[in-house]
Amino acid sequence: VSITVPASALPTGSSIEVSWPVASGATSYTLQRSVNGGSWQTVQTGAATSFSDVAQSTWTQVQYKVCATAYGVNSAYISSSVVTILPYTITSLLVPSLIMAGQDIPISWSPVSGATNYILERNADSGGWEQIYSGPNTSFTDTPGDWTSVQYQVKAGANDVYGAYYTSEAIPIISASALVISG
Repeated sequence: VSITVPASALPTGSSIEVSWPVASGATSYTLQRSVNGGSWQTVQTGAATSFSDVAQSTWTQVQYKVCATAYGVNSAYISSSVVTILPYTITSLLVPSLIMAGQDIPISWSPVSGATNYILERNADSGGWEQIYSGPNTSFTDTPGDWTSVQYQVKAGANDVYGAYYTSEAIPIISASALVISG
């Protein structure tokens, strides 16, 4: 009657849970998958009424369909909705909560399966984004200029295909002259 898949878009590497109700009299089910609008491939055959898949970095969308077998006869296939896969999704960006003027700013982010390049951008004093790093590493050390705040964003990709930016909160920069030794 129906086949259930995640309703919202999923990042690369996420689990895709697929399930369907038991069909009366069915002894087995055949589940097929279509990736990026391509041909259908059988991914599971048997009595199970669920399947767990993993979103691959080369996928932009995936769809499933299932049929039931009873007494040696197959039912018609029922198709799921299309699940959108977000390519090269960064899940975390680590930056300091406070920066001291003149001191280095360590920045790191989560690695992404299949990504070969990361682009890091900086927005100092809300003056606009500028690229400060492009390469295979998942960390970078920045040095603050004469700013009062700074913000960072990073994206991952391969072969000129990039996922969405992961953006940090604005980070205040404290002048060294603000330090006072009491006592």
